[in-house]
Amino acid sequence: MAAIADLLNTSIHWLVTGERDPYEVKLSARHAWDPQGRTDQPHDWRTAKRVSNDIAGIYHQVGLGAAGQHATIPAAASPVEAARWARGHLEAAMAEGQVLADHLVTLIERVFAIDVFVIDYDAVFDAYSAEANGAKFIVQRTTGAWWRATFNVAHELGHILHNDLAYSDEERAVRSDEWWANNFAAELLLPEADMGSFDWLTEDVKEVAQFAVSHGVSTAALANRVNTLGIWPSREIVKALAWKTPRLLQNAYSPFWVAPIEDVYRAPRFPGRVIAEHQKAVAEGRISGQTLAWMLGVPTEDVDPNWGAGATMTAKRLHATL
Repeated sequence: MAAIADLLNTSIHWLVTGERDPYEVKLSARHAWDPQGRTDQPHDWRTAKRVSNDIAGIYHQVGLGAAGQHATIPAAASPVEAARWARGHLEAAMAEGQVLADHLVTLIERVFAIDVFVIDYDAVFDAYSAEANGAKFIVQRTTGAWWRATFNVAHELGHILHNDLAYSDEERAVRSDEWWANNFAAELLLPEADMGSFDWLTEDVKEVAQFAVSHGVSTAALANRVNTLGIWPSREIVKALAWKTPRLLQNAYSPFWVAPIEDVYRAPRFPGRVIAEHQKAVAEGRISGQTLAWMLGVPTEDVDPNWGAGATMTAKRLHATL
């Protein structure tokens, strides 16, 4: 039955009952765009499900549900309208002098009750957004390319607010969903007002680099936004926007310059409320400390005093028990 369920890309629960598994994860996997073919590149849905199910298991182990009431965007809002609405809520929660891109992850959790995970995983993926046990969450892989990760997280926030998560790609209007999330992320991170206030004719390459860093985006995202808004930059800036992001930063600063927000995505990160719930469950003896140790990056015995204290299960003892 497990093999049949895997072949049909469904659950054993559905095979037996004909109904959705109450613990099945709804998600949206990050699609890569093929500019030559003008299509979304296919991805491995099973890998997406495996990663999302592993994260969902963290919630199920301790019976953890939603972080709070999930915000909903105004009805029939366009991606631009939704992004402006979302940015207004995020900025209202920011401290004076803070930059949105630097604190995007924590702000999303605080404002929209959406957990954000950054994980170091064996599978190759960019980012997923998902829902399990009532909790909505975003998963981003560890990377030093903060410019890509920031856009990914904003893109996945768009999917969740747009409510287009599904049990499989066949249940989604992939192209329109991806278009919506991309346009949402572009306006959220690079508001039209900010783009219009920058002098694209007279500023130099260093100013462009500073603009990219302060908005947490890549040169490609910036170039796309310039084209979408019909902005005509100077030749020097057009040339700079064709570079890869590291080259822009190295040219403007130094070969060894590192942006502060790189630390947000370079190492694993888990939501504070998830860690706290696992600490409580381990202390009460309801679960082992294996998952908590994984999240904290420490040996299990460091967080679970009972780890390894029980009798070891041998083949003889198992046979006697059965």
